[in-house]
Amino acid sequence: MESLTDDVLIRILSYLDIKSQQIMLNLHPRFFNLMPIVWISQYKKVKMSLFEAKFSIDDLRYFFQSISKTVQVMHLRMMSAEQYMVLLEFIFPKVYDFRFATVPSRLLSDSDIPKLIMTFPNLKEFSPQGSFSGRYFTDFPLLERLTLTYCQHFSVENLANVMKTHWLISSLLKWKLMSCRGLKTTWKHLIALTS
Repeated sequence: MESLTDDVLIRILSYLDIKSQQIMLNLHPRFFNLMPIVWISQYKKVKMSLFEAKFSIDDLRYFFQSISKTVQVMHLRMMSAEQYMVLLEFIFPKVYDFRFATVPSRLLSDSDIPKLIMTFPNLKEFSPQGSFSGRYFTDFPLLERLTLTYCQHFSVENLANVMKTHWLISSLLKWKLMSCRGLKTTWKHLIALTS
């Protein structure tokens, strides 16, 4: 291994899946030092289940730290409270699209939005999961697309405020347990609030 150049080792490490890359982190200091280069080149878009990736908290912190300045899209599933707190330790200035699912889904609420805005200052597409009412969603400076499929507490008034503040290119809205009649009433209310 000592005879292999960094370029060759980086190429070899890039062929491994994320679980194998994590194993390699702890095998030799050279792998540990080269892995951020591999991750930066591989992960402009991160679409993964953290449950399946089985990151230790320290490895997850190292992963987020490595890609924080270059990643553009983050779709994370099965985030625990501890994993979520690690995410908030970093700023991801290039991320424009962020989606996440937490366990349990009610883990996050309106009070988390200011922290997410600091973590993702240039967010344009947002698909949150949690007990959000939409109270602070007007504070996202660049928001263009909003998917509310998993935000069952999002209020019509707050959505109207978001739509007044931002020209949303498209909003994918789905409130649980809403009848067709209720949907029609909601849209009438929304149109009245935004006009």
